[in-house]
Amino acid sequence: AVVSTQSTGSMQFASQHSDVYPLAMVYATFGYLGVQCVLALIKSSGVLITTIVTTMRKVLTVVLSFLFFTKPFTFQYVWSGSLVFLGICISIYKRNRIPILNAISSTIIAIQSFKNSHRTPISMADRTIQQV
Repeated sequence: AVVSTQSTGSMQFASQHSDVYPLAMVYATFGYLGVQCVLALIKSSGVLITTIVTTMRKVLTVVLSFLFFTKPFTFQYVWSGSLVFLGICISIYKRNRIPILNAISSTIIAIQSFKNSHRTPISMADRTIQQV
């Protein structure tokens, strides 16, 4: 049964309001274009980057909804946004674990060598003063 009793109400509404069909076509067209963009992004950049991009798009949508529409801002939004950000960071870390660890270790080595190169040697006179 292609037509059920649930869809007759919506078809009746659409027949009474002629602007529904063009809007439905526009909605379907943009939905199709969105799916094609996601598939192209998967093909060119991979699933992880696509997931990050689509998640960031959703975050941007939520941020823009706060800017354009008034709604109470609760701590739950901060908490859930932090979890999303942490998940993205973990995904990036898992994918680039070795380069990130190499960058951290080279930064630590550079800081240590900088500290060591800027130490002033203690003269023998200073040592005897410190011992007294």
